[in-house]
Amino acid sequence: MSIGDRNRKIDIKKASYTRDEGFGYTSSDSTVKTGIYAQVIDKGTTEIAKGGRLETVIRHDFVINYTTGITEQMKVLYNGIVYNIIAVDHGNDRNQELILTAIADEGGSAQ
Repeated sequence: MSIGDRNRKIDIKKASYTRDEGFGYTSSDSTVKTGIYAQVIDKGTTEIAKGGRLETVIRHDFVINYTTGITEQMKVLYNGIVYNIIAVDHGNDRNQELILTAIADEGGSAQ
């Protein structure tokens, strides 16, 4: 894989929670890293169990240059679609790249 394969831009987002007037919490996403070049590998669809039923979701791997601070609690924004990161793989032991495995958020598009 060459650096030229990373020709798509993605943003990394993190959910933030603030207390609302009804003593509950409101969630909003804040951008942590923007304009990261990535290779996007379409992994097709997969089925996951949600609420006792199977749901089909879109899955991608996003290969990026190594950076710190990205976790499974974050999201990827790519082409207007939000993907929940389900795995962060360091690829190798030399800290050259990260492979972010992510599935499309239920809502699908960015809000």
